[in-house]
Amino acid sequence: MELDLKEVTRKFKSPMQIGTHSLNEKYFLEGQIDGLDFELSVLPGLHVESFEQAKNQLDSYLNSSISKDELYPSVRFAIESWQNLKSKRYLIPERVEQNALLLSPDLKELESLRSLGFSSFKVKIARLESANDIKKFVEALLPSEKVRLDGNQKMTPQSLNTVLEALSPYWSKIDYIEEPFSDPNETLNWQHPVPLAIDETLPFFLKHSLPKHIKNIVLKPALFGFDQSVNIIKSMNDGGVDVTLSSCFEGPIGLAAIFALAHLQNTHQPNPAGLDTLKYFI
Repeated sequence: MELDLKEVTRKFKSPMQIGTHSLNEKYFLEGQIDGLDFELSVLPGLHVESFEQAKNQLDSYLNSSISKDELYPSVRFAIESWQNLKSKRYLIPERVEQNALLLSPDLKELESLRSLGFSSFKVKIARLESANDIKKFVEALLPSEKVRLDGNQKMTPQSLNTVLEALSPYWSKIDYIEEPFSDPNETLNWQHPVPLAIDETLPFFLKHSLPKHIKNIVLKPALFGFDQSVNIIKSMNDGGVDVTLSSCFEGPIGLAAIFALAHLQNTHQPNPAGLDTLKYFI
């Protein structure tokens, strides 16, 4: 193999909170292998492996010391994305519809994103904003616009009920509440007209079974690998579950691979992807 790879550091515009980690930057190994684009990265707070561990494992794999079955998810995603480029099995589209990411219910940012043509929005909540702040954002949406509220496992059923009570006139504008609870049992027991979506607990539910009332999942391919993500997309759609493709703050090469997966999802059921993340890097 002909390798032309280098380490790249991308700094965030402001500290990015991922789980218990506050990140100022993210590290990448990127370039080309045999003339085709390649990118490896790890997101602390979501990946168990470190960037150094991922790099070392990639080196072992390229030297035929270990099999693909032994790879960390980040390394498997990088290798399989490169293999997909080589095989041209799943083509990268010129564009896919996306939902715009907001780190808070900011009305000025809503106007700015709307002017760029976005009509689907994902808003982080449970970050010190009030239920009234969220209400003002949702009631400002146009009839053609929708929102996805992301609780990042920081809510309780009681706190979510408080928010939804404030939003009761606008439930139809909410696609879903993404992963509000850290306890899977609270997700299992949740009953409400506004649906939930599974994100962080997706590995848990894939090992067991997806609750029948869950009709939306958020899939981060870098946590599973490219090939397993293809299988998840197909099996979920066969079961009537919509898949929203999402990123782990990949660079342009990694995002291109997820665009191919988002295009695959859209052949089953069109669904705006959550890939509006490059803007958070300097």
